[in-house]
Amino acid sequence: MHQHTHELTLGVAFFLGALHALEPGHGKTAMLVYLSGERRSYWHPLVMGLSSGLAHSVSLIAIAMAVHLTHHLITGDHHHDNEAMTATLQWISAGLVLCVGTWMLWGAYRALSS
Repeated sequence: MHQHTHELTLGVAFFLGALHALEPGHGKTAMLVYLSGERRSYWHPLVMGLSSGLAHSVSLIAIAMAVHLTHHLITGDHHHDNEAMTATLQWISAGLVLCVGTWMLWGAYRALSS
């Protein structure tokens, strides 16, 4: 594996995360409605943004820990030396991402057609 793979992966992940934050959802509409009300404070958007970021970070760390624990329980090693098992878990992860993406696309298609 190339020497700078981890740095490149982190950079791409940061960029995609920033793009993800700009997408619709994440309570932006609720935040806009709340902040456009009569009682406005500089602390409200700060607290809402920090709580959203913290919730995202905690959920991602929990997912990473679950994957690491599963890998450890299946292979019995802490250092991920079993490359066949690592590759298998990567394929399973990719399959899960594809299944969730397909399910979301199917739901969007059904909503548009009805």
